[in-house]
Amino acid sequence: MVFQAIIANGGFGSHLTLRTALQHAQPPLGSHSGGMPSSALEVAAAAPHNLPFVWHVASITSVLFGNTLIALGLLLQKRSHSRATSCQRKIHCGLISVDAYFLSLEWMGGLATFLCGHAFCWLGLAVGAQMVLSCLNCWCIVVTLLCAPFMFGEAVTVYKVMAVALLILGCVWVTLHGPQRYRVFTVERLHLYLENKAFVCVAGLSLLGACALGASVATTDRRPRCSVFQLVLGAAMCAWYSVLCAKCVSGLHFTSWHHGQDQLSVWQPWAVLVVFVAAAASNLHLLNLALAAGEAVTVMPVYEALSLIGQIVLGGIFFQEFDALDFWGHAQFWFGVSCVVGGIVMVTQGEPEIAVLRKHVLKPKVDVPMPI
Repeated sequence: MVFQAIIANGGFGSHLTLRTALQHAQPPLGSHSGGMPSSALEVAAAAPHNLPFVWHVASITSVLFGNTLIALGLLLQKRSHSRATSCQRKIHCGLISVDAYFLSLEWMGGLATFLCGHAFCWLGLAVGAQMVLSCLNCWCIVVTLLCAPFMFGEAVTVYKVMAVALLILGCVWVTLHGPQRYRVFTVERLHLYLENKAFVCVAGLSLLGACALGASVATTDRRPRCSVFQLVLGAAMCAWYSVLCAKCVSGLHFTSWHHGQDQLSVWQPWAVLVVFVAAAASNLHLLNLALAAGEAVTVMPVYEALSLIGQIVLGGIFFQEFDALDFWGHAQFWFGVSCVVGGIVMVTQGEPEIAVLRKHVLKPKVDVPMPI
């Protein structure tokens, strides 16, 4: 049926679209066979195929450009937390003990840039593999390293460049050896993914970790209550599920538009959208708090690395992208992940007392307003 039509027209690698294959198949309406799906689209969706080259390039380009805008937006938001502008906001609002950073025009501009970047990433997620596209988040680190010395007076040392280089090496390695498969994403497939026991276990552990983190913050006597790492970890955890939900919503929209199969007339896509908005808003707020409390050249690499690892693991399990890797593929893939973990350790630990490693590669400007 569907598969015969695809093979007869040159296989999945040809220019035959899935819609054309469905038209050639002409399955009997309402037919069932041995518990198989009744919809021809579901049958075709069950068989992953290689991502067309044009789609692959378009998704990568969209995500790269989007991550550039995301990094610039976050840096603009961090600059709005400078001491001078913060004091002006407190006096203007009459709230001496509260910094209403969201009333700053610079912060609003950064938010607009940040959201535009996520819109481009959302478009790329529609067809690309999450395990591959998540690795491109490392481009935010490059943008941060280039801009932070001139925007905040934060120095970039040789050691930090080496740490980020190792992190990027891992991301590139994962990109080269990650899967490039495509499945038609439907509401039925969404239900199937949600029933995956491995995903349920990972989601449960994430929830327990979030509850433990919240309890430790609520019961501590330390001031401020949250450390920079706790804020970054919370923001990264929110990013895991916001990206997961964004890919689901994007995939359902793409299926409705490209394949002509309406997936938006039921409640499930809109429920996923609500979860996405809540996770994205929490991610944005926690990341702003982390940027206000720490240096951008430390906060951004750690956030991107933790976010990357979580998105790879969660996306690989939920969208069954790990299934495309054999034993050797897994070995190569996890080697890249090990490089990412090594980069995280180097970024987060203190710099060694070696003069050449502490040498400034990019020196800060003078008279730059420092964050609170």
